Amino acid sequence: MRGIGLKKSVLLDFSGDWPENLSIDTFLLSLSQEIRFSGQTKNWSVLSHSILCGRTAKRFTVSKNFIKYCYAHDLGEAIFRDIPTPFKVLVGLDSWNQAEKIVVDKLFTYYNIPRIEELTKQEVENFKIIDECACNIEAQHFFPSSLELIERFPLIQSFAIFNMLDIF
Repeated sequence: MRGIGLKKSVLLDFSGDWPENLSIDTFLLSLSQEIRFSGQTKNWSVLSHSILCGRTAKRFTVSKNFIKYCYAHDLGEAIFRDIPTPFKVLVGLDSWNQAEKIVVDKLFTYYNIPRIEELTKQEVENFKIIDECACNIEAQHFFPSSLELIERFPLIQSFAIFNMLDIF
């Protein structure tokens, strides 16, 4: 069997069917224990990031598909961990990305989560802004010396300040 174990003693077989009634709590528990920025923040999890993105999306739209995608966009990291994208690109993790896509597609199908390809062009652009702003807010909070990242992008700076007043 080709599969992987999760935090709640669940074994997922990637080549076969998954157990019926597999609770999303299994994945949320894993995300709550997966620390952002390769473990450097100690107390800010991938789940926290996902909640930040979902709550931000709820402020700007009523599209349930878009909001659901924003909350769930990192669900695959419950299995594949939080490996920063620049690192994936640097080491050429093509096979890793392919495997991650297969599992994420299966997760999204299982839980009826829209894929990014199912969002409108505007929703995709909005998601990229929300995700990038969330990342920059987190970076500024946990790594104050990274402020220059936010200062280089005026749109992100204004969005970040707006959200920081409500979040932190």
